Amino acid sequence: MLPTPGSASGMAHEFEPETVPIPAGEFWMGSPLSDKLRSHSEPEQFRLHLDAYRIGRYPVTVGQYRAFIEAGGYDNRSCWTQSGWEQRQKAGWTEPRHWDDSTWAGDDLLPVVGVSWYEAYAYTRWLSEATGRAYTLPTESQWEKAARGGLQLADGSRNPNPKRIWPWGDDEPTAELCNFNINTGQTSPVTSHAAQADLQPYGLYHMAGNVWEWCLSAWQNPFKHPEPNGVEDDAWRVLRGGSWNYYHRHVRCSNRPSHDPHLRFNNYCLRVCAASLPF
Repeated sequence: MLPTPGSASGMAHEFEPETVPIPAGEFWMGSPLSDKLRSHSEPEQFRLHLDAYRIGRYPVTVGQYRAFIEAGGYDNRSCWTQSGWEQRQKAGWTEPRHWDDSTWAGDDLLPVVGVSWYEAYAYTRWLSEATGRAYTLPTESQWEKAARGGLQLADGSRNPNPKRIWPWGDDEPTAELCNFNINTGQTSPVTSHAAQADLQPYGLYHMAGNVWEWCLSAWQNPFKHPEPNGVEDDAWRVLRGGSWNYYHRHVRCSNRPSHDPHLRFNNYCLRVCAASLPF
């Protein structure tokens, strides 16, 4: 069972994802031109300042997402964007794709998969209503800072490798460090691959591999900050992190693909983000 986060006003809800603080400050966004694995859409590495925020220690799990379903989230119009609600009605969505397949949803500690961007965003709206905290999806830059670490870490110390290629550093991925390259053939529980979290600047799990994670940001190429983060349209959305069936170049901190917001694949998931509140 995942740990339950505390809050300034008491214990958080059992279904509420644990979050960790990402302090305000600069980080290195993008990849250097010397990186032979970089794609044309990755910006040349530059320093970017972000305000403080919190991000999920783990991808959202099957168990956490079940609370959204059981609370009637798929029928709650207030949780959905206009485009998302229209797509949900048109397709008849009542749960994620693969929800009845034990391979993908048979364990509450598996990351929830088969969710579109519309469903991912609806979950964060429901979570905000249910907890009274302002949850959303991370922007693209928030996600990358969390993956690589800022110049300064949460304890005030200096990041020893602020330009790291992967969340753990510059060493090539292995099956111990992350779930990638079809080395398991499916998703892994979110508490697995602790070796990655142990080396990751903020102790985050699966910032590389296991599942792609939807970001709030709409796709743009070239990248510009601040990102286009409006939600009331059907723009393609950024995905980050790589997944169980992608390769070493795709699990790099700077890799940035995108996809249609209605797509629901068995490697699409989400991670929550929140304002830097005392919880």
